[in-house]
Amino acid sequence: MDILLSSDVFKVYFSERAKFEKSEIEKDIVSIIENPNNKIILSKFMLNLIEKSIEDNYLDTYHTIIEHITSTKSINISANDKSDEHEALNEMYNNYKQKITSRNLFLCMSIGEILSLKTKNSIIIDQLEKPNWDWILLKVACQNPKPVNIRYFEFPNNQNIQSLFDNLFNVIENINYVMLYDKQQNLTHDYFKKLRTGVQIHYYTSINHKNQKDVVKTIQKHFQKVKIFTAKPNFIHERRLILNHLIIECDDDFQNLSCERPTWMLSISHCKKTSLELSKKNDLHFQRCNG
Repeated sequence: MDILLSSDVFKVYFSERAKFEKSEIEKDIVSIIENPNNKIILSKFMLNLIEKSIEDNYLDTYHTIIEHITSTKSINISANDKSDEHEALNEMYNNYKQKITSRNLFLCMSIGEILSLKTKNSIIIDQLEKPNWDWILLKVACQNPKPVNIRYFEFPNNQNIQSLFDNLFNVIENINYVMLYDKQQNLTHDYFKKLRTGVQIHYYTSINHKNQKDVVKTIQKHFQKVKIFTAKPNFIHERRLILNHLIIECDDDFQNLSCERPTWMLSISHCKKTSLELSKKNDLHFQRCNG
């Protein structure tokens, strides 16, 4: 993941990283910055701003760690000196979009105030509630490539489940297509309503040859832009969505996701290696059956 952090996040990191007992927020901040799978977006202006916020007794540690980050896991972005940190972060974000052509998952984080970035992936670390989407993004950033697991009883109501999926489909910018694995073609729910128009869907399923035309028509009614692929039943079981390298898996049919049904768990992860490995079977076992 590519992550842009405000200076207050770094201040907490350098003052609290060595503590034996940390709050959950402090643990999350340390995990995000030290996770080798995250790249930290930096500029000279932000480095100067961060250094000014660090207490003198942490400066030696600061220089050692920042040197490691900048040499191994940073994305260096140019940004002019600004009087306001929000302006600097906005310029860094805009320059990042122009410089980076890969479709990585982007996240911006601050503490205690809303960042005025023109991105939907800005979160306030100390104002999150489990299991809203911002909380999930934070935990994915902490744990990737390991998945974040959420069980049915952790959702207060069904609207929270719907909101999770609505936010999920807004999270990645400039997406080419979504891979949707759905063996049973159970589409009598609204969790995919934001996929019905605009984005290209690659729909992987298993269709009996005898009723293939009817099933294809049903799927096409749900998605404006869809390529449908079918395989033998033993080559598909999973219920999965892949958006670039963001992976969402469910151990029950999507239509069964309800607080009243105590059967399911969602797993959400971000891993390029895993997403590429999972999609290898697309060409090996699936055939296009529409268009």
